[in-house]
Amino acid sequence: MSVLEQLRLAVTAVRRPALRLLLLGYFGYCLARKASRVALVVYAFDVGGVHTASVVAAAQLIPAIVAPPVASVFGDRLSSEAALTLGYVLQAVALVGTGVSMIGDWPLVVTVLLAAAAAAAFTLTRPVYLATLPDVVEHPDELALGNAASTWVDGLASVVGPVLAGTGLLLIGGGPVIVLLGATCLASALVSTRVRTDRPTPASASGVTGALSAGIRAVTCDRDLRSIAAITMAMYAVVGLLDVLLVVVVVELLGLDSARTGGLTAAIGAGAVLGGVTATALAGRARLMPAVVGGALCVGLPLALLAVSSRFWVSAALLAGVGAGKSVVTVGLQTLLQRTIDEGVAVRVFGVQESLVQAGTAAGAALGPLLVVVLGLPGALVCTGVILPAATILGLASLGRLDARAVVPGAVFSLLRSVPFLALLPVRSVERMARHAVSVSVAEGEVVVQEGEAGDRFYVIVRGAAVVTRAGVLLRRLGAGQWFGEIALLRDVPRTATVAAVGPLQLVGLERDVFLSTLTGTDRAHRAATRTVEDHLAADHLRPPDVDAG
Repeated sequence: MSVLEQLRLAVTAVRRPALRLLLLGYFGYCLARKASRVALVVYAFDVGGVHTASVVAAAQLIPAIVAPPVASVFGDRLSSEAALTLGYVLQAVALVGTGVSMIGDWPLVVTVLLAAAAAAAFTLTRPVYLATLPDVVEHPDELALGNAASTWVDGLASVVGPVLAGTGLLLIGGGPVIVLLGATCLASALVSTRVRTDRPTPASASGVTGALSAGIRAVTCDRDLRSIAAITMAMYAVVGLLDVLLVVVVVELLGLDSARTGGLTAAIGAGAVLGGVTATALAGRARLMPAVVGGALCVGLPLALLAVSSRFWVSAALLAGVGAGKSVVTVGLQTLLQRTIDEGVAVRVFGVQESLVQAGTAAGAALGPLLVVVLGLPGALVCTGVILPAATILGLASLGRLDARAVVPGAVFSLLRSVPFLALLPVRSVERMARHAVSVSVAEGEVVVQEGEAGDRFYVIVRGAAVVTRAGVLLRRLGAGQWFGEIALLRDVPRTATVAAVGPLQLVGLERDVFLSTLTGTDRAHRAATRTVEDHLAADHLRPPDVDAG
């Protein structure tokens, strides 16, 4: 895809109202999450020193590891709009309560518990958000653009959030800052009420335990998804390591005041913004594995070079490269997941991923001091730089297989989207159909479906023409882009007519199970298909009770 085509696609994507609203709400979430973490840790440090700060940090981290899989089960049972709105409202309530507790000098344990509740509420958003993205785009290539925009938004919040928190702490204090961040989450909730998606009807599943197990099994029983989980954990272990190592870099390696650590952290965020823009080039790419590998190397190499850097601006530039590489890896992995996992468990799979993100961050933060003691700072930085490239190389085979599973036949996708009732399906549902579609070649005069036989496939004509007859009477002619076979499948009756090729005929076929399971998952598309059946029956004078009854 040329640069001009990518630009045109990007402009088209951002014009989608649902995508813009989704990104706006997500920005508020990212801003509140990052800024509140800074404000809470600073507040805790002021109250009781480094020990209290570490307790507050741990109190936020523990629920962030445990809560996501459970929260995603409940999020999966709601519509996307309701799940996003609920998450943002819970975040707003918990943050406002935390801020009020700080302003009122309530007992520290109360503030810690409220902060933990906010951290748990934050875990609901990202799984639902990532599972919803495929439902607000209208072409497979736009999905990578949506993920790139998400990393851009996250990177921007990484720069703006700490700056706003620091400024607010100086001007109005930690409590009012947290209350204002709660108001930001409430604004995200209001925005989310306006998001409209074509997400399939939420599954009413088994109990919470069964649904939770299904989400975990979807990851653990698929070796390729296990590899993505390992790469994700490795990437966030690097994030956790940097939380610790950057302070040491500033003080010991660069000989500066520890306050300059914020500047290096902001450099990572700035790089993430740049990486989000760069990752738009992934739109239209059939294979994402090279981008993931390249992004991993862009994370690892600058970290290794950081060990020999002696200037602040050089270190900042290297860390900007780390942020850019992380964005590209994130977009690649998220897009692969969104393209390949079953939409029925998507929220729960991303819930498991969110838990792994937090666990990886915690493990990295815990490992950082040990690496410095054992290897020294240069050795610790080199080791940190090796982690993500090594995990990615070990997962190359899985990334290659996921790339193959994620390929969407563009011509077949476009053909299926041209069928009016299939166009009402979410993009990823049509992608699933396109991946399972079979190509069928029919010779002149050959019968494709025979009246009275059991229905096994739905067909769309790629090239050529066909005639539809019943009891030898011509009903209509069909040409390229037209379809047949849906009546027998949707009504579970024998074929109501015979379809034969007029000349050489090229078809795309969808097996019964794929067609029905995908179409019936979205009420709007199912109703439209049913109306189409009614129209065809009326046009062909096939409305008697025996047809309806099968």
